[in-house]
Amino acid sequence: MRSFLSLGFRPFFLAMALWAVAAMALFTFGAHGDIVLSSHFGLYAWHAHEMQFGFVGAAVAGFLLTAVPNWTGRPALRGRWLLAVLVLWFAGRAAMLWSADIGAVPAALIDTAFWLVLAVFILVAVTGARNLRNIPVAIAVLAMAAAVAGNHLAQAGISPHRGPLIFGVAVMVMLISLIGGRIVPNFTRNWLAQREADRLPAAFGLFDRVVLALSLAVMAAWVAGIDRAGLAGACLATGLLHIARLARWRPQATLAEPLVWVMHLGYAWVAAGFLMLGLSMLSPAVPESAAIHAWTAGAMGTMILAISTRATLGHTGRALTAGPGTALIYALVSLAALTRVAAPVLPDRFILLIASASSFWIAAFALFLVLYGPALLGPRADESPPA
Repeated sequence: MRSFLSLGFRPFFLAMALWAVAAMALFTFGAHGDIVLSSHFGLYAWHAHEMQFGFVGAAVAGFLLTAVPNWTGRPALRGRWLLAVLVLWFAGRAAMLWSADIGAVPAALIDTAFWLVLAVFILVAVTGARNLRNIPVAIAVLAMAAAVAGNHLAQAGISPHRGPLIFGVAVMVMLISLIGGRIVPNFTRNWLAQREADRLPAAFGLFDRVVLALSLAVMAAWVAGIDRAGLAGACLATGLLHIARLARWRPQATLAEPLVWVMHLGYAWVAAGFLMLGLSMLSPAVPESAAIHAWTAGAMGTMILAISTRATLGHTGRALTAGPGTALIYALVSLAALTRVAAPVLPDRFILLIASASSFWIAAFALFLVLYGPALLGPRADESPPA
């Protein structure tokens, strides 16, 4: 237990993978009529909420509770305090499952409390260390808390149903664009430098700021419901700029190491989402849900597994290289994303593709649990055994 509660990535990456499997299985069984959830959310609304705020919430907590202390030099959350935040996350999942029994208001308060506590921790750390560079990260977590609360209000008929969910998607896409824009080129640079490569990824600069600013403007307009025809060109341009940004990080030079190239693949889904969103505004052949799932199943699912595997290996004293099992994890989540994105585009094969996406998703995270669960639960590989 001491090792398990030593850093945030351990309990939350484990919880993230467990919920990725369990929530998808519950949704699949529910869709087939085998079970009925005791939630005041409908099955599809519950699924969207739990994937966007439950599953993603655990992944974000695992990453930030580990990274923020490194960024700021402030103490990490450990032991009983870390356990308390984990219990709060689990309470949110239970509240969502049984909200029809405990009531919509208590469920909303419990569910939102986790994101608020996480936001407070990050705000205290970055402001206390005067680490102003990471204030946008704290703001993003606060925005996710607002999205969670807004989605509960939507279910109560107080706010529009669509708004809070796509706002949450937009916040996470911007967070991936911001943090991914740091770690993907940095990890790539380190890996290439070890191999004495002639060319390294481009450093963060004006081009990156332009891409981020345009992405934020497009996302804000999309969430606000700005005229779709007028926004299509901006979405397509933003997608192309993200492709150009990714190309500056030399993804083609990383193909020998899945642990590195998978981060490029995760970021590529960000670009794909913008391109599909633009196309959805021009043609009914590409539904908006394809773009949304390019971001959720594609960018979020892939990037979460990329960071979870790398962080687990690095923080538990293991070699930073992906074996065949880890490469299979990446292949499975990629298949899950591809089939889920293709499903609304190919309506004649919708049911088959949805079933395939669910199966690939469950397999990817179940394999993560098998391969990485022991490392998350146990001591570091380089720790000396007790005398």
